[in-house]
Amino acid sequence: MKLKVIEIKKIEQGVPSITFCKNGRIILNPSAVNKLKIKDGNRIQFLQDEEAPEDVYIKISSSDGLRCGINKNGVSLYSHEFVGKLLRLLKKCDTIRFRIATVPIDGHESTYAIFTSNSIFRGGKAKDRTEILTKL
Repeated sequence: MKLKVIEIKKIEQGVPSITFCKNGRIILNPSAVNKLKIKDGNRIQFLQDEEAPEDVYIKISSSDGLRCGINKNGVSLYSHEFVGKLLRLLKKCDTIRFRIATVPIDGHESTYAIFTSNSIFRGGKAKDRTEILTKL
């Protein structure tokens, strides 16, 4: 018998997403960190379209915004004030997760849309994953 090691490549699972927790915690999953090319020490800003207030964007910056540190679970940030405003704007009262675009919006380098019209996760209970994937 001749045994050889089977190489297992880590497959990135999940879609890039951001979670807003009612306690003010903001979490970007590892997929979002990789696809948006977020580096340790980058800063993150949130932008809102004044003409369409429910349209929210995330901008990766080197100088402005909340400083992020990367760990195996992605990035965690805290802004109780911002998360409270966002949840009120979206008429939500609990933890919620949204997909993030992986292509920057036209004319705005390092700025990505947060798909606030289609939540993945709501109120501490995951929705049916097949239902979510068919909507993507």
